[in-house]
Amino acid sequence: MSNSIERTMTSEDVKAGRRFYHKDDYRSMEYAFRKQFGKHLSLLRGSHKNIGEITGIFEDAFQLTIWLMNQEVSVLIPYSECLIIEPRN
Repeated sequence: MSNSIERTMTSEDVKAGRRFYHKDDYRSMEYAFRKQFGKHLSLLRGSHKNIGEITGIFEDAFQLTIWLMNQEVSVLIPYSECLIIEPRN
């Protein structure tokens, strides 16, 4: 039995401490937002692997920026593809 409730993400959910699943990886890989060095918001895979920095929060998506082979790469991740993990009360 699961101890969490899932719902689709919104722009207000992009904040430190919020955990979510990507719809394609549902229940297999958990992601979380974390404050990096006290000011930058970053995205973690699992509980410790840093993926990249959140560089934009928009009405329907957030922008994730990573460094790949000395190039900065940005991707928009729509909120409709993310399921929030909320603890059960």
